[in-house]
Amino acid sequence: MVDPGRIIDSLYRAGLMARYAEQALQLVTPSKRGFGPARGPVQNRSPPSRCS
Repeated sequence: MVDPGRIIDSLYRAGLMARYAEQALQLVTPSKRGFGPARGPVQNRSPPSRCS
């Protein structure tokens, strides 16, 4: 017999993994498109060059 607690635990873990995977995809995909947090360092380099 399957323990309901195990099912809930596995579903909970699967949900957490899905969240982490989503965040990882959001960090990776914008760098390919050319915008987003992954390109942050590149965007931060351009304003100082304008000031100087």
